[in-house]
Amino acid sequence: MFNVTSPKNFILRSFASHWASDGIDFQGVSNPIGIPTGVSVSKQFLPSQLFGGMTSTVSVVAANAGPFAIYNMTFGSSSDTFDTVTALATTSKTASTIASGTNSTLTYSAKALSTQGTLNSTGSTATFYFGGAQFTQSYAGPRVTIYLPLSASITSSPSSTTEGKPFTLAISIANPSGVTVTNVVFSIPIPSGLSLTQLQGATITGKNLTILAPSLGPDQTVNATATAQASSGITVPFAPATLTFGYGGVTVSGTVPSGGIAIGENVTARYVLPIGLVLLVLLAAVYYVRKISKPSVPASRQ
Repeated sequence: MFNVTSPKNFILRSFASHWASDGIDFQGVSNPIGIPTGVSVSKQFLPSQLFGGMTSTVSVVAANAGPFAIYNMTFGSSSDTFDTVTALATTSKTASTIASGTNSTLTYSAKALSTQGTLNSTGSTATFYFGGAQFTQSYAGPRVTIYLPLSASITSSPSSTTEGKPFTLAISIANPSGVTVTNVVFSIPIPSGLSLTQLQGATITGKNLTILAPSLGPDQTVNATATAQASSGITVPFAPATLTFGYGGVTVSGTVPSGGIAIGENVTARYVLPIGLVLLVLLAAVYYVRKISKPSVPASRQ
């Protein structure tokens, strides 16, 4: 009897047998049987908590904890449902010998897709020779967490804006993940004709409105406001905006809203009032012309 849960390799030696039947003696010898319980293949991600678009280093380690050597081992893994293996990366390796108490490591890079959740990774497999026999074994993969990236929202109050009238521009950046991120930077260009004053939580750098946050914890938000006013009917597009943050020594891109804020023309100021002034001028001109062209009547003699 032996304990197969112990990380050791076992070889059941040959068994000899001897029996008699009807006065005839029989003898036999069995083959040795190898039990490679000391062999393990593990798969790890570094980091194991990711954002979509991040690249993680995948390590597949074949270890031999037993007292006997492993020969001609081919081991590895494959891409997962939540990532893609970097081009030209090798996802398998062959080791001619893995001696007792040693290991062999395979590394490659995989890029996380834009998904969310704690997901099961594809396991690893190994084919090798031990005790004169070939074995093929499968090993479970780890669980990897992929978070939604930071996102920015931009609103105006009132929602319907008009040139020449001030309105409040509000920007909010949310961290929906379960980890703390650093170096949060949001920047959006300020179009010509739009002026910003009374900034809170933001600064103007060059021609950009910028929000900086040294760190942002799980489920936290950072907010900024400004009073805006347009000198003409324009659109403030959101598409040029950028949002980046740091995690695990990597700069990750966040998501920014689409669309923009449409600032309407002030029809009264731009068209109605000027037309009214023009009409007044024309009426005054007509009155003046009529007045100077009216014939004079000589005074009657008394």
